[in-house]
Amino acid sequence: MGTKNKKKYKLLSLLMAFALLVTTCLPMSAMAAGTEGADCVKVSSTAPTEEETVAGAKYELDLSKVFTDSDSHSLTYTLENTDLGGYTQIKDHTLYFTENKPGKYNVKLKATCTSGKSATHTLAMTVKAAAEGSKDQYSYEETAAEKVTVWVTMSNDGVPLMGNDEDSTKLSHLKVTVPYFDLSAYGLGQFARKGTAKDPNMGHKGDYINNTVIERPTYLHLLIWLTERYYLGLSESECGKGQDSSHVIDNTNTTSVKTIFGKEAYSSNGLSAFGLKDGTASATSMLINNLWGHDMNFMYLRNHVYPLMDAGWGATADYILLSDNDVLDIALFSDWTFYQRGAFNKFDQEVYTAEPGSDLIFSTLKYDTQSPSDGGAGDFTKIDKLNIGLYNADWEKVSDVEIDGSGGDYYIDVLPDVEGTYYLLGMDPLADTENSYTACYAPAVAELDIKKADPFEGMPFTDLYYMDGDKKVQLTKIEAVEGGLSCTDYPTYKNLPAYKVTIPEELASKGLTVYAKIKTTESITTSMANFSVVSQAVDWNNTLTATATKDGEETLISFNIPEEKASIYIGENANYAVVQTTGWSGVMGFSFVGGTIDSGNDKPSDGKVTGVTLNKTSLTMPRWSTATLTATVQPEAAKVKIVKWSSSDDSIVSVEKGVLTSHKAGKADITVMTVQNEKTATCHVTVTDPDMPPTDTDGTYELSTAKQLLWISNQAEATSTKYKGTSMNVKLMNDIDLSEVCGESKGSWKPISIFCGTFDGQNHKIKNIYGEYAGPNDPTGNSIPGYGGLFGRVREATIKNLSVYGTVKATGAEYYASTNVGAICGSASDATIENCHNYASVTGVGGRLESVAGIVAYLSLGSKVENCSNHGTISGNKPGGIASTAYLSSENGDGIFNCWNEGIIDGDNSSTAGGIICSTGITSMTIENCYNTGAVSAAGWGYKDRASVGGIAGGASSSFGNTYTFRNCYNRGNLSSTVPNALIGAITPVQDEKTGYVFENCYYVEGTMNPSDSVAAVKEVKSSELPATLLGTGYQESCPTPVLATQSAVAHADSDGDGICDTCGKVMKVTSGYIITAGEAKTVNITEDAQLTLKVGSADSDTTYNSYVVKVSYDSNVLEYKGINGTDNDTDGSRRIVEDDKAGTLTITGYGKDRTIGTDNIELTFTGKKAGAGQVKVVSANIDKQENANAKDAPPATILDGGSSMITVSDYYPVIFDDNLFNGSHLAQNGKRYSLNVTDIHYDYQVSVTMNGEAVDVKKYEDSTSGYFYFYIDDVTGPLKFTGTRMEKNYTVTKDENGTGSTDLTLLGETATYLQDYTFTVDQKEGYTYTVTVTCGGETYTGLEQPTPGSYKIPGTDVTGDLVIKVDKTVDDTKWTKISFTGTGSGDVKEGLNQSGLYNKDFTFEITKAEGFTYKVTLNDGTVLNPNDNGIYMIPAAKMTGTALTVTVEKKGELTIEVSNYLTMKNSQTMWLVTAKGAVNTGKTLAYGTGGNMFWSEKYNAYAFLVVSGDNESQVKDAATAAIVEATAEKQTVTYNSDINGTGNVDINDAQLVYNMYNAMYDDFTDVTMEKFLKADVNRDKTVNVNDAAAVVNELIKTN
Repeated sequence: MGTKNKKKYKLLSLLMAFALLVTTCLPMSAMAAGTEGADCVKVSSTAPTEEETVAGAKYELDLSKVFTDSDSHSLTYTLENTDLGGYTQIKDHTLYFTENKPGKYNVKLKATCTSGKSATHTLAMTVKAAAEGSKDQYSYEETAAEKVTVWVTMSNDGVPLMGNDEDSTKLSHLKVTVPYFDLSAYGLGQFARKGTAKDPNMGHKGDYINNTVIERPTYLHLLIWLTERYYLGLSESECGKGQDSSHVIDNTNTTSVKTIFGKEAYSSNGLSAFGLKDGTASATSMLINNLWGHDMNFMYLRNHVYPLMDAGWGATADYILLSDNDVLDIALFSDWTFYQRGAFNKFDQEVYTAEPGSDLIFSTLKYDTQSPSDGGAGDFTKIDKLNIGLYNADWEKVSDVEIDGSGGDYYIDVLPDVEGTYYLLGMDPLADTENSYTACYAPAVAELDIKKADPFEGMPFTDLYYMDGDKKVQLTKIEAVEGGLSCTDYPTYKNLPAYKVTIPEELASKGLTVYAKIKTTESITTSMANFSVVSQAVDWNNTLTATATKDGEETLISFNIPEEKASIYIGENANYAVVQTTGWSGVMGFSFVGGTIDSGNDKPSDGKVTGVTLNKTSLTMPRWSTATLTATVQPEAAKVKIVKWSSSDDSIVSVEKGVLTSHKAGKADITVMTVQNEKTATCHVTVTDPDMPPTDTDGTYELSTAKQLLWISNQAEATSTKYKGTSMNVKLMNDIDLSEVCGESKGSWKPISIFCGTFDGQNHKIKNIYGEYAGPNDPTGNSIPGYGGLFGRVREATIKNLSVYGTVKATGAEYYASTNVGAICGSASDATIENCHNYASVTGVGGRLESVAGIVAYLSLGSKVENCSNHGTISGNKPGGIASTAYLSSENGDGIFNCWNEGIIDGDNSSTAGGIICSTGITSMTIENCYNTGAVSAAGWGYKDRASVGGIAGGASSSFGNTYTFRNCYNRGNLSSTVPNALIGAITPVQDEKTGYVFENCYYVEGTMNPSDSVAAVKEVKSSELPATLLGTGYQESCPTPVLATQSAVAHADSDGDGICDTCGKVMKVTSGYIITAGEAKTVNITEDAQLTLKVGSADSDTTYNSYVVKVSYDSNVLEYKGINGTDNDTDGSRRIVEDDKAGTLTITGYGKDRTIGTDNIELTFTGKKAGAGQVKVVSANIDKQENANAKDAPPATILDGGSSMITVSDYYPVIFDDNLFNGSHLAQNGKRYSLNVTDIHYDYQVSVTMNGEAVDVKKYEDSTSGYFYFYIDDVTGPLKFTGTRMEKNYTVTKDENGTGSTDLTLLGETATYLQDYTFTVDQKEGYTYTVTVTCGGETYTGLEQPTPGSYKIPGTDVTGDLVIKVDKTVDDTKWTKISFTGTGSGDVKEGLNQSGLYNKDFTFEITKAEGFTYKVTLNDGTVLNPNDNGIYMIPAAKMTGTALTVTVEKKGELTIEVSNYLTMKNSQTMWLVTAKGAVNTGKTLAYGTGGNMFWSEKYNAYAFLVVSGDNESQVKDAATAAIVEATAEKQTVTYNSDINGTGNVDINDAQLVYNMYNAMYDDFTDVTMEKFLKADVNRDKTVNVNDAAAVVNELIKTN
């Protein structure tokens, strides 16, 4: 499990690099961070003292940033700790820190110089816990197991392997039983698995916590077992014995390993079978250096996921415990870059089941080998790149099966007819091909079991059929009856399984013999019951006769339904024939219905696809746009909804998974087709081309808009191959602003690539370019690098007459991300770039393969750059003013000519930097007539231990006999580096006269570098002494140094009038005598105006002037020119014209009337555009007083103090709001949140906001506790204006129902309004004391006013929150008489048993009278109280004296008594049945005087009692009426179940007892109890006779 050259510092690199067997890491001792140094070796002031990282991750620290040596000695770095893990180490000047346990670590570092001096530094590292992962990554069973059975797939370059054993076993979805064996037999005892702690959420994880060996197979056991059994070909009895460890550990094998298809996978080339070497992580770890004679490029998963040891820490082979049915994938690869590119794959099921000839739907999923932190998905996603095949059990491909699909979903329409085990195999498209060594996908394998479905699955029978002659016909169309069959008369018929079976229609009237093989071990009777669906009862008529043959746990029964009984058992509402046991218990029932017996033919749909539709049938889209079509498969219940997309013309519009991309104007049809039944739907697409630019008569595109320029980019992309573009000619008709199509919010500009032909800017500008570009992180180098700029790649092209403004960035920080960014283009081959100028900033992130430049990043053969300049800041890796890297040939006329750089070249993340070019390749080239005035610096890349800086070229390699010629070049920019002993050269850093470098007429200005670093051929001069040899070679005189002839020269200035230029010291030409200075620096906010005064003065005695031309530059990124002061009057011939190129240059021309020096100055107004320091500079000034007042003739004026001033635009915008409504700052910071408070939170505010004059959404924050709120805007990008209205807040008013006096409180409204008084009343009743409390906004309110008794007021100024009003009342005992209620009816008294009434006041009460009862109410003095007409009882006031009263409430039920002649007794007396029906008090029953309690009879729905008497019926009833009373006892109930004698069984004795009763064989209850006499009325007709005895006999027959 691993790959070459990978470290164990994080999870996936651990899992991929090698199978590392991990133990514990010792904890760090506590140590405070600190530093100590001596002499020349010092700890840098910027050295970090505290850092954080994640467990298992790699933290890197460049130690050259931690220590310095003042004497420039070389430093050696050592790690002083002995308590850190093996992956924390120092290598190549860098600390690599990796620990797998969270906690605090103090890392002690030491630097020692060559003189023996040293310094130490302690870095306090906090290691945080890594992501836990998922539970299935920790599912280890830490229990003993002698063996486990698992499923293994082992592959090489995407193809499963074949074993070298005697059976040539196919190692694909192979079931393997791995035994546990002692690793000591192989010398690997230290890698025995030990116990770990159990996390309640994840399972067992972490370091070993004891030394108890878990005797269960691990992945290490499996790898050894596979090696012995299938690589070395040992027998199973020899495997796992370790009798000769050389079998595994030291064995070398040159036998080729084959794939399951018999082809050679690879040759071991003598590598060991299971090679090992010591690990470096800790004392008990090792590396599996070879597996099966393969090198370390292998990786393994368990159950399709990476096993973990702990958060962020991969589990190794010795740690991973195996369990039965684990699915294990082991993949070997030839190409070690599989980690970045590859994936483990699987099907969406491990095992599929299907019927012969049926269809199958499945999906393929991938799990990236790369970790999520490196760009991997970290979870399963669908993959459609695999080649899918179906194979039989011998791994022979089934050729007559078609597999179709799209997007990772697949479909097989017809599976093989032959039952058996098959396999689905999905392989890398490169697997098993001549390019298989580049495969990076592990195979996906799944089992497919094809077998016929059991139509009787889940039923209590295994077969059901009839015989058609000699042919057995199964009856499979069966409907189970919900709830089964139940009959109250037969207890065994309770939810009896029952089935409605379809038989052929022609047999429905004739009848048939049915055979059923049922699952039962009980004996089956030959009689089948007839269960009626109408009466839900058993009918013993028309039963069927069955035969039963027992066979083990099954019984085959057959029963014939004759024609005469067909209508009984066959039909929609037919009866059920019930199979019974010999004990007459029901087993199951069958009913039949005529119809079609094929269970599939009667379904309304078989799930097959019948059609497909699209959401659009026609569509119009512009070129180079996307649109989405949605396909709907019919029917909705269709199983296979996989579709495929196609276009009738991919060159016009292409389609991928329903997403359309338009390429050129035209018409095409998009078709979607279902993979099942190939149903189609079509959308007619028309592609328009609205942004296509017009052409002139020569076919040259004429561009006027940003969209037209974007069209050129899209056209170039659409017509380009990997290395070649289609030629086109383009010219700009005006300046173009790209902010319409790119920007921070709109995304990057799309570079024009590959461009071939001529692009003529016609001296126009491309403004506001914005782009961020990164190359692919491809370790193979096969991908095309990233190119950025206005153009990406240009080939066989000319780019000319163009200026670019904006921002371009290289963002490729990844190790393999090659990124080339230039403002004009990223790369040029066989191209000419002329008269192009960059004013954009070009920045990078210091990526290893990054190149940044002002014009072109990468120049290759056949190219030249001439008359170009850079004015922007260039920063990043390998920065150059004109180019970054060039591979040119002087013999072809290649080179850089007549170019200059004025921008800053910042190599803070680069070891090389150059004013014109960063570095040259291993070819000869010429740089001629070029100069640099910008600062150039390099701080080193990576270890920061070397740097090379050049005014013209940062580095030039003279290897391989190349010659670099620098002609007529000079440097005036400052050259520097923070790297000790950095190479610095005025032209290029060559420290001695080396062959291969030619310097002709090259110079540098003093002070820009150390003269000792220069070569003799490059001379140091003063600015004023640059030789005249430069002039006439393409240069012209300019101050302070010559410029190219194509540039505008800058005049000399003489402020002191000595005729000598203040800047360069040269003798001045005649000037006008006027002077001009820029005004004082100003500070404004964004969008605010700033006035800058250009003061005109005179070095002579002049007091007026009347003609001038002043050129002013300003920072257009920060400032926007708004206007100039004053109003010119054309009547006197005066004119003043301001030309603003909108890119940072003003040309002010004035002439006419005289202007007074000192008062008539030039006042310019600028508006703050964005935060920053905007320079305003007088570039040139021509001022004079002339008779004709013609500004064109004005001589140069002297510009004082450099003519420069600064307008600082602070990061704020103005904010306007009404101070009566809001409180807050009138300034809002750009890009920040702005909050505005309200003056009174007790108002509801309606607020709207505009930003930059446009309405924006305003948000409101409110504290639910305090009610405090404010309004805010999240991201301020312009001036704000808040407008609002407010209205007094309404607050809720709530009655506290918990108050004892809440019923007496009356609220005068459910809301209260701020500043409006709120009132409420309390009905204060006599005999009570009232307390009123109020809370306002959750706080107790103390300002309650009481204008009148019972009336309360809260002033409106105090209504500042929700109100809760609580009224409590307490009883005044001195004013009340206590009353208690007792008696059987006291519980029906309303308001309870204990009440009180006011002293000397009538007291009333009510009784909730129960139906069927009478009530008698009596005072304790004997007074009977009667209710009034409304049912109200009253105790007179005279009796309410304060002395407690007792009220007795008696409650008696009203009974209906009946008497029936029940029996004639032996003594000729009559046994009378007395029944009483009516209400009885709860907890009471009825008693018959002293005769005992009566019986409750459910059948009579009354209480019953038997009386033996010679009285007549009337006498007996009178006696019963007097005798029946309520008694406190449990109700006794008579049970009617034919068990008359109470023996627990119904038998003939019960019938005999009834017979004896009605034959007058008893005198009284001496021999037979009253209860038995009552139970004898079986038919419940209130008399006992022969019918009751017959009923007992019928029950006896039924139960037997």
